[in-house]
Amino acid sequence: MRGIIADELLALEAGAGRGPVIVVGGSFHDEVGTGFANRGVVYSRVGKELFDFQKVVAYFDKSKQCEDIVASRSIKVMVTAIGLIAFPICKDLCHSYDTPFSQLDVDFLLTPSCGDDVTMSEHKGAAARLHDRFGCRSFVAQQSYPKRSDDVIGFVLPATSTVRKLADSATFIQEPFSICAVS
Repeated sequence: MRGIIADELLALEAGAGRGPVIVVGGSFHDEVGTGFANRGVVYSRVGKELFDFQKVVAYFDKSKQCEDIVASRSIKVMVTAIGLIAFPICKDLCHSYDTPFSQLDVDFLLTPSCGDDVTMSEHKGAAARLHDRFGCRSFVAQQSYPKRSDDVIGFVLPATSTVRKLADSATFIQEPFSICAVS
């Protein structure tokens, strides 16, 4: 998947228009040392890997099933002309009271995620609290899991200051989209 993302960015750059300044290519479980990490990668507009980042909070559910990962002990912050950007992964943003992200005064959070309506609701709550506290704008792209019975394939929480007023249905994604469609 990472190769496809890089190739698509290169093709976009060579074609009619410029790509986005950065792309967060989701997150994947990668082997690190003696365990696994949930790791994301930030790419440049031409598909060059700029840096990676790792999840801090492991997934767990009511039945005590837990994501078996080595949790990160650091948070990477990208310094840009438009502000500071950090990259939580899924539960890192859901539980912003319990993670270092609740104390992180940045301008933007770009969050890849996987989950259901409850997960997105938790993202919205955390995004609202972080906006109230720091003025931070949180963007979440979330794959729907488990698969829904309707045509919703995922959710997008836009980086808006009016996140509290956003209806749940306004986050539904029903058709696949590509980098070209959002650049």
